[in-house]
Amino acid sequence: MRCNRSCVIGLALMVATSQFANADVITGGSAAFTINEGKAAAVYEFDALFNDATSRADTLSLPAPGNASFIETPADPSTGTVTITDPIRATGAPIITGDGRTRQQTTLNFDPANILGTWSAASSDLGSFVGSASDEQIAFTTMQRYTGPFTGVLLYGDFAIRYSPSRAGTQVDTNGDTIPDATLSGLVIASNIDFNNAAFADIANASIGFSNNQLTINGDLLVSGGLALLNGGGQNTPFGTISVVASVPEPASLVVLSLGVTIALARRRRHREHA
Repeated sequence: MRCNRSCVIGLALMVATSQFANADVITGGSAAFTINEGKAAAVYEFDALFNDATSRADTLSLPAPGNASFIETPADPSTGTVTITDPIRATGAPIITGDGRTRQQTTLNFDPANILGTWSAASSDLGSFVGSASDEQIAFTTMQRYTGPFTGVLLYGDFAIRYSPSRAGTQVDTNGDTIPDATLSGLVIASNIDFNNAAFADIANASIGFSNNQLTINGDLLVSGGLALLNGGGQNTPFGTISVVASVPEPASLVVLSLGVTIALARRRRHREHA
């Protein structure tokens, strides 16, 4: 059966519709972290923020406030609030290696109509560690440094949001009572410096959506198992919020349709030349 111009365009439309319905990749965006200081020993006092190009050694040695901007109001660890903008590392972005950090790659490929349903599940180890860099994830770029009622400093960063559905649901305390404001979405932020895949924060009470070529994730940050190991307790304690806005390309259908029409016209032209 020979496929004429109309047939090729029809096939292009079918492929375009299928591609747009099945997946989108992330090309940029950022997360806004709001951290409430003093809520846990491990995030007691925000000290410094460092950009993507900073080595692990420099994140430890460079003086506060680091080399990336943040807002701290007021500067009191018992009541302070820190606002941080953390850029997303776009899908396929080059990764700097060999300087002691474990930078992640954004690999999430999702269906806008079923975001969590098409986000491949990451494993969870007793709540303290989650998945690995091979799981689908949204990766970020900065490094956070904290001081507190302990010797030295604590580093968190090379963050990645992964999805572990086994973590989702309401949470209870040691008495079996439901913890207020602790309905977990299954989305968890993994820190990948020093302790790779450490569960830094679970995202609770999440609002997840897709509109105008943007994936949005908003929710509360709860102390997760990996952070609680350094905190000496306090798991599921709310300590801030996160708001993610991730950009995806224009609908792939337009690209595929354009390719289909080009092929059709080229074939028609060659047919005329050889007629």
